[in-house]
Amino acid sequence: MKKLLLLGLSIFMVGGVLIGCGKTKSVNEQKIVYSDELSKVKEIRIESSSKIEVTDSNDKDLKATLSGDVKFVGSIKGMDTTIASRIKDGILYISYGVNKKSKFPIKANSNKVSLVIDIPSSIKEKLHIKSEYTAINVKNSNFKNIECVSETGNIGISLGKIPNSLNIKTVSGAIKLNLPRNEKFSLSTTTKVENIKNNLCDNVDNSLDKSKISLTTQVGKIELSENK
Repeated sequence: MKKLLLLGLSIFMVGGVLIGCGKTKSVNEQKIVYSDELSKVKEIRIESSSKIEVTDSNDKDLKATLSGDVKFVGSIKGMDTTIASRIKDGILYISYGVNKKSKFPIKANSNKVSLVIDIPSSIKEKLHIKSEYTAINVKNSNFKNIECVSETGNIGISLGKIPNSLNIKTVSGAIKLNLPRNEKFSLSTTTKVENIKNNLCDNVDNSLDKSKISLTTQVGKIELSENK
């Protein structure tokens, strides 16, 4: 009996929902959304249980690459165990490890899995990223509007140009923002633990109607620096 408990996959029932705790496995997957499909895309929405990294690309196609070692814990039914994508009403949705059909959402050893998305620079309107328990990094993005949300995880943003609006929210995690040296912006910061370091104080102009930056964290450091 003890051997059965120690070996293989342990499975049990909670409220009639199948819950599994499987062995760790390596994942290495790439999904490509080709330029003809992207021609009408104005907005990209990303949601993942893994670490998320978004980079600007000169390629015409969007490439999403998933890699690392993962073990899922939670409801098996209805979850995305591979990269899922769909386009609807001009919005491209990309997700991994997300289960909205069950009241027992899946969890993974998320910090060991990375979802890297190379987005063509031709898509500029809006970028929305959500990750519950892991880090978010955005590098050299040229989107006009950016929103990043994480329950528990650090968020790092490096921008070549300040967008019309940038909203970053995390409950528990640091926010690090690298911005162009000579561009002005409006800044709003909210944190319960006052730990803010702004190396770009001379760039702040709260009278602006655009280039609005909002940074919110309950527990975590906020830092603004020059993007070198």
